[in-house]
Amino acid sequence: MDHIEYLKEQIARGERMANGALDKLTVDRLKSFVAECRAELAQDENVEAAPLHYPETAP
Repeated sequence: MDHIEYLKEQIARGERMANGALDKLTVDRLKSFVAECRAELAQDENVEAAPLHYPETAP
């Protein structure tokens, strides 16, 4: 499993757990964890999707 798939799995798991949690502290911590995973996922996807840029050379 690559890192992106791992993050997606953790996001889904954290959201499921937050929906079933009863106390506010646990829900807040799970939501914070999910937000961190989403931020890392967005960063990883942007890095992988970014095309290689080569500077233009003048003839």
